[in-house]
Amino acid sequence: MTQIEQVLMQALHELRTQIISPMTDELKTDKEEDTHKLFQQHIEAQCRRLRTLGFTGTPIIRGNLSAMDKSLLPPLQTVCTEILNNIAKHGKPGAFAFVLSIESDEVRIFASNLYSDAMNNVPENHYGTTLIQDFAQQHNGTMTINSENEEWSLSLAIPLTHQTH
Repeated sequence: MTQIEQVLMQALHELRTQIISPMTDELKTDKEEDTHKLFQQHIEAQCRRLRTLGFTGTPIIRGNLSAMDKSLLPPLQTVCTEILNNIAKHGKPGAFAFVLSIESDEVRIFASNLYSDAMNNVPENHYGTTLIQDFAQQHNGTMTINSENEEWSLSLAIPLTHQTH
């Protein structure tokens, strides 16, 4: 657990210094293509970090990120980071799934992984889950979390606000 905590603390530091600040600057400069590329690279970097902890999986990002309002990208990135951090924090090394799908009218995220049954007995601060639930509510979306047979899954659907061109 100490090693996982250290990796997560380093990940948060890198996220703040290498992703969030530059991402904010990118959004301000209206470089839409670069912003979408940075978003995808961030998700891929989080998944590489999971692989260093013994998790196996590849993120799947389908659809056109530019179909959504750019103001949704930063909070969506935070949500994705929280989901992937939950896998690292509570998961059992092994297979995991992370799918982000941009459809015509909504963004869908599905994540799943194995977890140790011992995690059910540990009192936890569920800040990350609360953050994700708040994001869903603020954007008129839905979130479902299932946990059974030592497998955790999360499904999130957020209606899209389309950009006007």
